[in-house]
Amino acid sequence: MHIGIGAAIVIVAVIYFMIVSPGFRVFALGVFGLGVLAVIVLIASNQPPQTATSTYVAPPVAPPVAQIPVSNLSIRDTKLSKGSFGAEWILSGVVVNNHEKHTLESVRFKVTMKDCPMAAECLIIGEDWGRSSVTVPPRQARAFEAKVHFQNLPPATKPTWGYEPVGTSAK
Repeated sequence: MHIGIGAAIVIVAVIYFMIVSPGFRVFALGVFGLGVLAVIVLIASNQPPQTATSTYVAPPVAPPVAQIPVSNLSIRDTKLSKGSFGAEWILSGVVVNNHEKHTLESVRFKVTMKDCPMAAECLIIGEDWGRSSVTVPPRQARAFEAKVHFQNLPPATKPTWGYEPVGTSAK
């Protein structure tokens, strides 16, 4: 009973000094914060240890991606034009999906820039790979664009360019 009365007196005194004295208020809040931190540390340290279990979960298997051989594509009306930003160039044209069953989803290209001052002497001055996401159902045609970047392209006396489709994805 005497402990309860003593605790009540201490609580009333702490509340009084917190109202009256800003310095005591800071001190009391600091002590309270340390007390809360100590309780959190005690609770965390008294948790039972967790046992490690090794359960292997196989990664999800992606559905197989169909491939259309590049020989089943016809590409026409191609042009290579300077893009809007720095070393960016845009290969554009029309792609025809000659496959009977699969829908084309994308085409990957290798684009080469050459300097050919003489017909027999060409030097590759730029090379990059680009990808065009274009959906082309079987036996249909669509326009495409693929961005490539020719970094540090030197000046050319007689520039020429070429491209080669190197891969596809289909569904």
